[in-house]
Amino acid sequence: MRFPFSQSWEEGLFPGQETDMIRSLAIVTALLLFPGAALAQGCGPTRLKVVESVTLDVPAAEAWRLVGNFEDMSWAKNTTSTLGSGGNEPEKALRKVTLANGAVLEESLYRYDAASMTYSYHIDRVDPAVLPVQNTSVTLEVVPAEGGAKSTLRWRAAFYRFLRPGEPAPDIADAEAAKAVSALARQMLAGLKGKTDAKT
Repeated sequence: MRFPFSQSWEEGLFPGQETDMIRSLAIVTALLLFPGAALAQGCGPTRLKVVESVTLDVPAAEAWRLVGNFEDMSWAKNTTSTLGSGGNEPEKALRKVTLANGAVLEESLYRYDAASMTYSYHIDRVDPAVLPVQNTSVTLEVVPAEGGAKSTLRWRAAFYRFLRPGEPAPDIADAEAAKAVSALARQMLAGLKGKTDAKT
């Protein structure tokens, strides 16, 4: 007995068509055996993004001097302490940031580029009651502004809302998560703005 997919190219199948037919059969079989998988994929949370920035009255090099050390968050208005290790070495540098409200952020550095005045890190752990997010990555970048006399600090985050039992509708939960992340970033940037304004 021959199966339909054993038909050769000479008998009517074009090159690659046999592979396509097998792939299609595998997909159909998977959907029949695991119908919930497709639904789960379609109903998953959306990757959210928040961008906050502040213009500083100091050149980019001066702004980078203030924010470029991953182990130091003293420039942020809403932090009380930072404990760090690993310097600015990606995949090794860690820090524990305590916020003014007592919440703690545990973070890890995964990219650092001093020449471009930017670094990126993950928020590995945070109380969802304080920041209702998960799988969060943040990129901090300093760029020159107004011909170099000033600078802009950009704080960009990508994340998913924290999934809670009995959470509100997805759009409401997403909005709450984005609002909390924006508030965190604005408080941090306000601290840096205050420090640079004091220098001018």
